[in-house]
Amino acid sequence: MIENNDDGLEQQLQRDRLPPPASLRSRVLKAVSHELRAQHRQRRWKQAAAAAAIFLLWCHVSWTAALDTRPDGLLLTASEVEREAVGLRNLLPDLPEAEVRRMILILSAGQPGGLR
Repeated sequence: MIENNDDGLEQQLQRDRLPPPASLRSRVLKAVSHELRAQHRQRRWKQAAAAAAIFLLWCHVSWTAALDTRPDGLLLTASEVEREAVGLRNLLPDLPEAEVRRMILILSAGQPGGLR
């Protein structure tokens, strides 16, 4: 029978409490272990995906740089600069020589093989 006061109710509930089943501990440990392994696997996949993304970005940047770089490391050879300078002088005869060469180097910077 349940008593009317709060202290008595607590004591009654404490007395009537059943012990947990014997298999509960093993089930809880198994479930916790399973969740921890699942979280560890997710963390590993995220790390692997991040590493793959970094690798692909590095491949893209290095491939782009390789395509835009001449093997000798120069944008234009001296003879190519002179040939381009003649054409630019014909178009703009009032430009000083230093400005002609500067414009040729600037214009050829983004174009493999010069200003063709």
